[in-house]
Amino acid sequence: MAASMKYIPREQDGLILANFTHGRLNVPEEGGSSETPNFKCYKHTDQGDKRRKHQRIVVAESNSMNYVGQNYGIHAPKHSSNCKYLVGVLDKKRGKMKVFDAQSFHLRPWFGESKGDEESVNATNNEKLSTLQKNDRLTEAFGSSRKQRALESRLRSAVTSQALETLANKAVKHAQSQPASAVKPEDEADSGSILPPRNKKAQILNDVYDLNDIISPVCMEMLREVADTSVFLEATKEQITEWRTEEKYCDYILGHLEKLPTKAEDKQQRVCILVYMHYLRKMYAINQKDLKAKKVVVAEDLPDAFNQHFLDNFTQMSASVDGVRKQRSFPQKLKEKVLVRMLTLALLIDDFKTDLGHLQKGLTAQMYLFRNHARALGCKVKVTSAKVPKVSRKLGVHPLLAAPEEPKPPAEDQITAELILPSKFTKQKQKFKR
Repeated sequence: MAASMKYIPREQDGLILANFTHGRLNVPEEGGSSETPNFKCYKHTDQGDKRRKHQRIVVAESNSMNYVGQNYGIHAPKHSSNCKYLVGVLDKKRGKMKVFDAQSFHLRPWFGESKGDEESVNATNNEKLSTLQKNDRLTEAFGSSRKQRALESRLRSAVTSQALETLANKAVKHAQSQPASAVKPEDEADSGSILPPRNKKAQILNDVYDLNDIISPVCMEMLREVADTSVFLEATKEQITEWRTEEKYCDYILGHLEKLPTKAEDKQQRVCILVYMHYLRKMYAINQKDLKAKKVVVAEDLPDAFNQHFLDNFTQMSASVDGVRKQRSFPQKLKEKVLVRMLTLALLIDDFKTDLGHLQKGLTAQMYLFRNHARALGCKVKVTSAKVPKVSRKLGVHPLLAAPEEPKPPAEDQITAELILPSKFTKQKQKFKR
């Protein structure tokens, strides 16, 4: 339907458009019990001031909550100065529309006057402003748009001295509430605290480290019922080849699956150890984003009790400063504890001589960590340089005319760790990053 339009110039404030920051206004239906909020608009009493005469405050009062919006200060809509709002009122009978000027206000819940508001009101009344406050007022009235945005950002992030003192007191109380055992002396805060129990008086290599100290009998029984254990026990050569192509498991685990013991009991134990090492590698790859989930999952098809066992042993819970929230973290020291457990298990199943390069594949850990922890476990680290193959030339063919050979990947040095007796346990102090 066609309609004629007529623009009516703005008289003082014009119409008011109000929207709520946390949702939409529920308009009551006919016969409904809810009531429409009562809207009021206030203007500054000093109309002679060019800066203040256009300042407006809109208040919406309801039975349950009051809402406040303003067109100045840090709570003013940013787009109000860049946009012009118009409201059209259509008379359907006459086919005419009247267009009026309008102002937009963002209404937010109001919970009473805060201390910061009281201080600003008192400062305004007493006119005892600091140099910074005077500069802020000049910037608000005459500053450029860039300076005004910087001022709004600074005022939003401003922290009162009382709030800062409250947070500091809570932090001190939280630190004092921690048990004294949480703070370790300097001589104990080294790599030795993440090493498994060891028998320094052992006469044979099998007595240096006990498997039950790394994988408890309860965990070993749980590993027998895990789905991955039955998959490893029934794995064929074709499946192992397919897993290696898909990179489903690391080469270290697949290499040991190809040469499992023939005895049933030893084979079952070896598979359980390999499954545990697979979960340790999964644990090492967990990042902080995974730890923020409601339910942290180390690996799929893992029982909840076993999953909680990994989280309890290799992560830590710390309370926030306010003491309300608790967050889980995976610090560097506990990550290296996972590496030490993998290295110790590798020594037990490799007859106390393991290839560190083979164990490192697929992990983000640097080789120097494996070397340091291997020495701390009492191992002798040996580096065997890779031999560079000689280039053979065919007789009667000039080197420039010969067909180029395919590039070969550079050979890597073989780094092995061997547990020896008597063991020399090194004590290495390290600074772990938080």
